[in-house]
Amino acid sequence: MTSTDKIPSRQDEATRRNNKSKNIHNLSQKMCNSLDVGIVVNIVNVAGEVVTKMRLAVFKAASTKPELYSNGQIHLPDTIHDAIHEQAVKWLIQELNKLAEDEVAGLKNAFRDFHLCFVAEVMGMRKYTQNIFNEYYYPLKDHSLAYEHLLGISKVENALGRKFLKDVAYDLATLAWNEAIPNPAVFDYELATNAPLANSVNNLFKIWENAARRTDTARLAKIRQEEEDQHYKELEAKEKVRKAKKAAQDKATSEAKQKKEIELRERIIKKKRTGEKLTHEEARMHYIMYGKRVPI
Repeated sequence: MTSTDKIPSRQDEATRRNNKSKNIHNLSQKMCNSLDVGIVVNIVNVAGEVVTKMRLAVFKAASTKPELYSNGQIHLPDTIHDAIHEQAVKWLIQELNKLAEDEVAGLKNAFRDFHLCFVAEVMGMRKYTQNIFNEYYYPLKDHSLAYEHLLGISKVENALGRKFLKDVAYDLATLAWNEAIPNPAVFDYELATNAPLANSVNNLFKIWENAARRTDTARLAKIRQEEEDQHYKELEAKEKVRKAKKAAQDKATSEAKQKKEIELRERIIKKKRTGEKLTHEEARMHYIMYGKRVPI
């Protein structure tokens, strides 16, 4: 966030009120009189054109950016680039020259007031317009900012206006996303009649929808992976059971074969003692046992 983007806090307001001694409007009459004399210098834009004039003593006392003064002139930053901002500079300097005033008076017009606050910021004189900005900032936080003010701010083409609009859009989009908009009809009207606000809100929706979609995709992928893992586990368990059954069957077959072979050998031995003839099966086993063929 740049300095021109900064949004004030309640603490900022308290600090501002506790440091009035630093404000030229709170100097002693003698000090004020000292500011009202001396040379008057031109305030020029980036093209070198004179925008307005002010006493150098007032500038040095009021601005936190002394580097803007050089070669006998006060040079406006290049962010003050058009007639609207230059008119705001004129209004600001006119108000600062009223040393009896406590604060710079707002114009009661959000579009012009935000230009005034912006030029005060970039000229190092923000403390003189903080009261104006707060008139819009606190209603924003309380969701009570008037529609005409919001519409005016959305047309401001500087960093302060864009940042403020972004904050408004974020608050409204958050309420809408959570289905907590107090008055949906008013919300729909604001979006329908305020293109910059609608674009900001819709862009946030797209970001959040894409994030939700990615989250859903990741969640579904995880579920599919878990299902696939479970499927493989079930297949492995079935294969284990199948192998166990086959091993048991093979063992039973082998044991039955061994038992049959033992019985066959015992019959052959017995028949050899008695001289009985052997069967074909017994004759084959006899050959295996003794290596001799016998008549059957």
